[in-house]
Amino acid sequence: MRPRPAGRLESLKRERAKVDSGSLIYVDNNAYSVHSRLLGARVEARIVTEKIKGLVGTSENALRIRIWSVLIAILLLNLLDHLSQTRWSLSNLVSMLWMNLFTDRH
Repeated sequence: MRPRPAGRLESLKRERAKVDSGSLIYVDNNAYSVHSRLLGARVEARIVTEKIKGLVGTSENALRIRIWSVLIAILLLNLLDHLSQTRWSLSNLVSMLWMNLFTDRH
């Protein structure tokens, strides 16, 4: 990660961009789509700096929740392994659960 800037960040930045043939403008290395009626036009993009708070969740409470969630998941997997009729490895059991729970069947 880069160090925090010394000064205050501006909350609004304006940048001019030209709409390309694919109805895209490029601002700060990001591509944004615009309406096709603006092909070839120059537009002004307004970049608003937003405050991101608690995205990673490194507080003590967030870490406790993660630890408990992992412990509960491991407990449930071990219970399923114990109750199953087949003697699968834990990785095969997790793969089978993943396939049955998170695969679209339509």
